[in-house]
Amino acid sequence: MKKLVPFFALVLLSCASSSSSDLDSAQFALDSGDYDVAVTKASAVLTDDPANVDAAMVLSAAYAGQAGVELTNIIGDLMDTAGVGGGNNDFQLIHDSMAAILDETSDLTNLRLAIETLRTTLTSPPTTDADPQFAPYSFQLGVLQSLAAFGTPTLVAQPAGNAADDYDVSLIVAADRTNNENDFLEADDNLVNANLADNDLTTTIRQNYCALLSADTGDVAGQAYTLEQLRDLIRCQLDNTPLAPNTAFEAVATCLEFDFAACSAAGDTDL
Repeated sequence: MKKLVPFFALVLLSCASSSSSDLDSAQFALDSGDYDVAVTKASAVLTDDPANVDAAMVLSAAYAGQAGVELTNIIGDLMDTAGVGGGNNDFQLIHDSMAAILDETSDLTNLRLAIETLRTTLTSPPTTDADPQFAPYSFQLGVLQSLAAFGTPTLVAQPAGNAADDYDVSLIVAADRTNNENDFLEADDNLVNANLADNDLTTTIRQNYCALLSADTGDVAGQAYTLEQLRDLIRCQLDNTPLAPNTAFEAVATCLEFDFAACSAAGDTDL
């Protein structure tokens, strides 16, 4: 039996070496913009080691890259865009900034994969400041969730290239609403964990979430806001004449029910 020990040790060492090589290759491919290779290599590492935070972050960034989102570039754009409109038209502003990037169903799917890689595929994410990976992990996930919270419902309803007022909020479905609520709540938590509690982006997240809550027509128990309320807010964001949109409201009476003025202090409160 003792003779088998070196053999097993060699196998384990070989697996570890292979994983390390794949992770290095994945990082190199990511840095080179070869996102398909980065996905393949990082996926292999994460399959062998589902708790590997480095592999999950590379894989997440590679999925984002496949969607056209280069995290090193988009972070600055997202931070600069947030808060510019005082909260009441941030959906529209971020939609306009992201429309040239995220305009295909596959792009939105890959953005969701980028989020879920960190959120659910990684089995042991860092959870405390004592872990040096906690802040970078939280920051990457928080930025991706912020992008999805604002970008996904608007881009589903009005893909890039659509003319003004050419939108269809009925394309926003129940799963989009659930993801939207989770993205808002978790993006705030993750950005706070990344030491961005007082950033314009967190303030914008809180103001828009608060405005959704302020529309109480058609509330449903267990939901912060309903699918119909989310669709109505997107109507108000995308329509050139929001008080008389080209399709009828489903829940609210007018866009005034989304009371951003009452939410002006929401940036001081964690979600």
